[in-house]
Amino acid sequence: MEEIKELPEAKDAFEKMVALSIAIIAVILAVFSTYGDHAKTSAIILTNQASDQWAFYQAKSIKEHLVETENRLMKAINKDQGITQEINTDAQKKYEEELKEIRQKAEELTEEARHETTITQRGDISTLIMQVSIVLCSIAILSRWKRIWHIGIATSIIGIAFGVFSFFI
Repeated sequence: MEEIKELPEAKDAFEKMVALSIAIIAVILAVFSTYGDHAKTSAIILTNQASDQWAFYQAKSIKEHLVETENRLMKAINKDQGITQEINTDAQKKYEEELKEIRQKAEELTEEARHETTITQRGDISTLIMQVSIVLCSIAILSRWKRIWHIGIATSIIGIAFGVFSFFI
């Protein structure tokens, strides 16, 4: 295999412009990709936290149903024995209040995870479009066809629009 001793240089103004546009697109691509990766990580963490809250909700709900069943059973036993003693429902009320709070927190975390997932999806679309634009610009250098370079630039503008749009969700 032949060894390359020198890196190729842009020979004319067209190659320099295309190379510069590729470099700029690559930097913007890196920014959007990093932002998308951060959103993806946040979505995973928030989804796990929401899942934990829903599991906690389920555990509290089971405890509430146990207390409710115990109260019904005690009422039935007392009724059969002719006792008119009032059953303590403080524990049941406490569980009802806790369940409302836990559910609200779980729903908030779920919504935040959904939001981060939307950012991730739009960021992924943006990076894909910008990668395609880099390929198109590279083809323009090889083919020396300006129209392909213009298509690559237009494609990168669409990718940048998707990326910017993901910031303002």
